[in-house]
Amino acid sequence: MIYYYNYKSPIGSLSVIRGEKGLLKLAINKPAEIVLNDILSLDKSETKESYDKLADVIEQLDAYFKGKLQEFSVEIDLNNLSEFHKKVIMDLSKIPYGTVISYGELARKVNNPKAARAVGQACKANPIPIIIPCHRVIRSDGKIGNYTAGVDIKKYLLDLEKVEVKFF
Repeated sequence: MIYYYNYKSPIGSLSVIRGEKGLLKLAINKPAEIVLNDILSLDKSETKESYDKLADVIEQLDAYFKGKLQEFSVEIDLNNLSEFHKKVIMDLSKIPYGTVISYGELARKVNNPKAARAVGQACKANPIPIIIPCHRVIRSDGKIGNYTAGVDIKKYLLDLEKVEVKFF
């Protein structure tokens, strides 16, 4: 069974989707029903809207947006990712709250120093932004860089964490 919930956050609607093994997806400003169609080949009987099954995630997101949570403790399911993508995601999750690193630094952390662009693509395809903090990765020149949900949302998240970066 796949459970989903559309959570209203300060940055817009977050579609939170969990399977039996953990959180599968968190999409920013995209309804869960559309995200489910995009990522899963299920019939509707295999999905269910449920706040209760996602309450722990929602409560942690609430605390994060109020500045009261710096580290999430949510089971995640990365089984559908390549080994390189999993490695990038796992290293992303180790970037401390309130800090940033460059794509090049992250490439070095995954033992592939020439793969800054590939790391950027893995960040772009991060299935669980915010909880897996790809917003904490910036360009090597100190500028904010891009963000799949939009640069304004990335700036909001970094401002929330009190990180100062160059906007452009």
